[in-house]
Amino acid sequence: MTNDQQVKLMAVNILRVYDGASSSAVAEGLDWYPRARALFEEIGAQIGHDSDRLIAAAAAISPGVAWHLVPGYVAKLARRERVIIPTYSMLNVQKARRCLKGEAPLDVLSGPKVRAFYLCVTGQDRTAVCVDGHAARIARAEPGSIRGEGSAASRVTPRQYALVAGAYGLAAAALDIRPDSCQAITWVAWRGREDRNLQLGV
Repeated sequence: MTNDQQVKLMAVNILRVYDGASSSAVAEGLDWYPRARALFEEIGAQIGHDSDRLIAAAAAISPGVAWHLVPGYVAKLARRERVIIPTYSMLNVQKARRCLKGEAPLDVLSGPKVRAFYLCVTGQDRTAVCVDGHAARIARAEPGSIRGEGSAASRVTPRQYALVAGAYGLAAAALDIRPDSCQAITWVAWRGREDRNLQLGV
């Protein structure tokens, strides 16, 4: 199967999940990245810090950290408070600190998922797609849950990332929405289905 054929097949899988999404999942997905951006803008206003730098720090530490905890950790880092962050590597925390000190985020952040997450939340690139394990499994039509980004089921090679991101772009074009919105909507729908059926949501 050629790369183009794989992308088209994965786009069909993505569209199936989108078609099965509830109206509330669609609304939540459409609002996910703008809501995250607004949250960091609010935090930035409260503590006197640039929101884009806060978002870059959030992207840096996000692997392995429950999302609802990330804003609090970032605020503490920005205020230079002592904090223990359960991310996968202390290098992630160091990268967060570098971003908060003013280094260009895209010079600091590494890995296509982390960089895309930063771009999606800031809204700097309307074509960026954040492909985590769930997004990849949606595109590959792989049922079941994963138990964290470090699990074998969640790993996405650079080649796979490009194919999956392309599939989200193709599906989004068919739906006349942005790729990040397509990814967020299907992610919300997929995670909701897992939580109801398996109680194994990451």
